Amino acid sequence: MKKLLNFGLALVVVLFALQACNTADTGDSAPKDGYEISGNLTNVQPDTRVFLEVLDSKKINIIDTTTVNDDGTYTFTGKVPAKSIGRLRIGMGSNATMFILDNEKTTINADLRNMVGSEIIGSKENAVM
Repeated sequence: MKKLLNFGLALVVVLFALQACNTADTGDSAPKDGYEISGNLTNVQPDTRVFLEVLDSKKINIIDTTTVNDDGTYTFTGKVPAKSIGRLRIGMGSNATMFILDNEKTTINADLRNMVGSEIIGSKENAVM
């Protein structure tokens, strides 16, 4: 539990640092179309629920749900007003991985037996984690 809290705190620090750097990013002011989060989950039964959550300072909010397809894949699409700390949770338990949720394409491949070893591909912020 202490490791999870330390990881969460580190994510918050990274998020704020990267948000501060965004003002000098690329100068591209075109709005993003939204996020697409997809990936492959192993050791998960088809039709298992997958939750997309946002962590804020007081609570965890579920912003979307989907189910695992027969081949282990899943997809979320939507739009967030600002970058935030996201969490992908599998099933009703505590099997989850955290990432930076923004309006970009992100791939999260995970094994239910080793969520800490999840592969997160996408935005610059997630690459530094």
